[in-house]
Formats: sequence, structure tokens, C-alpha cells
Amino acid sequence: REGLVGPDWHDWPLEKQDDFIAVILDDEASDEEVREKLVQEYGLTEVAAAACTEAPLLDGTAQLSLEAARLLLAKMRDDSCIQSDAVQAVTREHQKFCNPFTRAGDGALLDKLPYYGEVVRGHIIPGKGDEEHVQNRVGMVTNPTVHIAMNQIRHVVNEIIGSYGRPYSITIELGRELPVSAKGREELDRQQAENKQMNDRLDSLLIEQKQTPNRNNRLRLRLWEELAQKPLERFCPFSGRRIGINNLFNGQHVQIDHLIPFSVSLDDTPANKEARNSATSHWTIFSPSSSAYPGLHCRAHSSTTCVGATSRS
Repeated sequence: REGLVGPDWHDWPLEKQDDFIAVILDDEASDEEVREKLVQEYGLTEVAAAACTEAPLLDGTAQLSLEAARLLLAKMRDDSCIQSDAVQAVTREHQKFCNPFTRAGDGALLDKLPYYGEVVRGHIIPGKGDEEHVQNRVGMVTNPTVHIAMNQIRHVVNEIIGSYGRPYSITIELGRELPVSAKGREELDRQQAENKQMNDRLDSLLIEQKQTPNRNNRLRLRLWEELAQKPLERFCPFSGRRIGINNLFNGQHVQIDHLIPFSVSLDDTPANKEARNSATSHWTIFSPSSSAYPGLHCRAHSSTTCVGATSRS
């Protein structure tokens, strides 16, 4: 892209491209240190280096580690094969390579339910790969409640199978729907429609700001809107500095933190989160800077939120 690295980017080897991106994403380095490194090690101008540090990068994570991706890319390039064939070949050739697309049973009927992580590989935090315990080897979901529930379901179903044999079919009904009447289901449908409408609106705003419409960016935008009705009146409740939409998606300037620490509240919902300046990330409502407390108290009482005011009061 012009104004950044330019056409030279395509002439760089893959390793150099990876190292370049790693420099930009280094959270431990300041913007000045990153720019200096881009100028000295990659030959960029000061203007281009500054533009690179502000350039929006694609969000998301890959199913493969950098080492695995390089193995697959080399196999696809050298053997002129597609990814699925490269995965099978690399799995055979490299003992430590774990096929991330393998699903337990591979379409065959199993005698018992396997550990859930074996079924959803590539969609969970990967394990160490060399441990005897299946959970440590395969990995697990980040939500401990979901992790425990999935394991308990497996134990219960396998106990039933052990006593009565494999079931002909299994019907699953969401727990929140069990006690709900017809009127309650209508209310759920209404809430889901409202949530979809809000998400569509937030996605449109994100696209206007050239940001990727995803869960994290929608949360940032939603919490930013909750600070005040008018954009120019949206200030960090801790520092008192205005949070503009241009800095909202820059993690070095704005962070999303818990109002009441998660270790105390165990509340990870948006109602317990706030958009704030990164410099105040170590403050909580229990222990802000003593000099900042009067301003925090004043802003908390004078703020007029346009969304979620009731849920926070």
C-alpha cells in the first residue's frame, strides 16, 4: 500500500514480513521505539513508519501456529497441492504436527462421547500437545463454566451409555427456555430482534470507521456510546480525558476494563465494563488515584448515558 511499505512489501521474504508485523504488534515497545526500529531496520521514512504504526490490521486469529503455517505453506508450494492434502502430508511427516482439522471419530459412530476438545480442535485454546492428560494435550475453551458443563455432560451421557447402551437420538433444549411460557418466548424473540438491530447499526458504524465488524469492536463502540449522548461529551470516567472515536479502536490509547475487578465480582458482562484511557487501566472504582477521585465521583454522577443507564444504576 502506498504511504506505508509500498511495492517493496511483495519482494520481502515471508519471514521478513512476519518480523515486520511482530514489531508493530509489540505491546511492550512505545510508538517511538517502534517507529525508530522501522526506520533503522526496514529502511522506512519517518512518515511511512508513523503511518505503519497507525495502519489498521486485520483482526482475528488463525487456527494454526506460525510454525505450522510455514510447514503447510512450504508443502503446498513445493508439491502444488491444496491445504487439506498438505495437512495430511505434514501430519505423516512431522510427528509433533497435530492436525487441527481432525474431528473425533471422523464420521464413525463412537462407543462413548470423547473429550469435547477433540471435536472442536481449531476453535479452542490449544494445549501443549505433549501431555498425557487429554485436556492438557488438546486444549479447552476459555469459559470455565462452559468447560465444566461440557465435561459433566460427557460424564453423564457416558454413564447412561454404560448402563443402557447407545441412545437412538439425543434431544437438547436450552436451559433458559425450559421454564419459559409462550409469552416468555415471544419476549425472547423480541429481545433477540432488538439485539440484532443494535448489532447491525454498530456494524454499519464500524464499517464507516474502516474497522472490522466483530464482537470486540462492537463492545468498544457500545461502551463508548454509553459514556454520554453527545460524542464530544464522552470522557474517560477515571482520567477525565475525552475519548474520540479515532482513538477508540487503538489499544494503546483506549482499553476495555472491568469496573469492579473480575476477581472480585466474577462479572464479565458489558454492564461491568467501561471504556477508559489506557493510562488508567490499573485503577478500579475501589482504588483510583487519590487526586482523581473527586473528578471520578463528579463524572459518575453527572454522566447522562444513552444506552444501559438503568442496568448500571
